[in-house]
Amino acid sequence: MFRLYKLVKRYWWQLAIIVVLVATQTLLQLQLPDYITTTQNIVNNIGETGITRAEINEMLKQSGIMLLISLGIFALAAGQGSLNSKFVATLGKEIRAEVFKKVENFSLSDVNEFGTASLLTRLINDSRAVQEFAFMVNRVFIMSPIFLIIGSVKLLALDLH
Repeated sequence: MFRLYKLVKRYWWQLAIIVVLVATQTLLQLQLPDYITTTQNIVNNIGETGITRAEINEMLKQSGIMLLISLGIFALAAGQGSLNSKFVATLGKEIRAEVFKKVENFSLSDVNEFGTASLLTRLINDSRAVQEFAFMVNRVFIMSPIFLIIGSVKLLALDLH
């Protein structure tokens, strides 16, 4: 685990950018319901009083903001996914290189004991498992606590009256 940490530590700046992108994306996702609620309130008032030009303008404004937020979420998700994929691919490359160096030092009897095909299969499967775990951690394990924190703050800030 510590060897893996050494490999990841080299790319700390990529991880920092991924965290910022995920945090910003999460914040924007949690902003959308506020605009939806405002738009819904305007629509609810239309049935009671009829629609005014000011209400149409407000609905267009709210809809435009929601569209911009959605496009921002899309752009952040694309950037985060791209950077995360690059990070995970680089991590997998580093892991395979480290394992290759280690296997290169095996004696011929050690290689024959495992078998070349077995070593290749283990190398590929294990590095892929680490890559998939790193991808999931960068996406889910970063986003979930941020959702929890920001969602809790927004919930506590609600005026329940």
